[in-house]
Amino acid sequence: MLIAIIAFMVLLLVALIVFQRQYRKKEDKKRAQQVLIYARDVKSLIGFSQKHRGHTATFLQGNAESEQHIIALQESIQQAIQRLSSSTDLIKQSRWQSYMDHWQRLSGTYMTLTVPNSFVQHTNLIENLLYILEDVAEEFQFLSNDQDPELSQFVWHDFPFAIEFVGQARATGSAVATKGGSTQIDKVKLGYLQEKIGNLTDRVFRQIETRSLSENLSQVRHARENCNDFLALIKREFIDSDKTTVPAKTYFETATLVMDELNIILDEQITALINKRQ
Repeated sequence: MLIAIIAFMVLLLVALIVFQRQYRKKEDKKRAQQVLIYARDVKSLIGFSQKHRGHTATFLQGNAESEQHIIALQESIQQAIQRLSSSTDLIKQSRWQSYMDHWQRLSGTYMTLTVPNSFVQHTNLIENLLYILEDVAEEFQFLSNDQDPELSQFVWHDFPFAIEFVGQARATGSAVATKGGSTQIDKVKLGYLQEKIGNLTDRVFRQIETRSLSENLSQVRHARENCNDFLALIKREFIDSDKTTVPAKTYFETATLVMDELNIILDEQITALINKRQ
């Protein structure tokens, strides 16, 4: 009788352990999917902030039409903030609190800034968001027991930073094109950005092509060609020459096209991760 009771208790304990593990696994899966959705929202917030930086630069350089784009972007940013504020873990982060404080100040004073100061303020804001994105991604990796750190590096670091460096080159190059020539400091800045963009996008496109991560590889090849053309444009107009011939509007639109194409491909990768977790 005693043996039977002990055997029953052991079976009960084993069943309880199995149940707890299955329950935790199920909860971790749900949590991982929710974290991915937060990551997608942070990535959207980064994109809106990059556009806000670009349109603010053109507004401060005298393009009054940019103001309507800025107003619409500030609405989109506010909506993204509201979605992300439902994450109790995120809003406790010091980086998120720092972002909120910085954005509230910047959104109210952008009209009074100089072009260089606006660039610095926006870039600091965006870099903070990029690190928040990495923090969220690390939580996803932990919850999902990620076995592919190379893929995670590609999706959550290399790709977002490549897009951001294109954004920085867009803002810096547009200002140089507006004044019609590059100083030595401009050449150094744009040379650095050109190198970073080239290295990161090369890794990104290689990962996609090697792993066949996109269902539309022709779109990826087209994006790669446009990115290479953009890098050649930077070298030709700003690094190898003292005087620029490309109109600021043309350069801005060329950089924007590259950013848009890269964002479409990155969104595809994030959506694939979310769908995989469902």
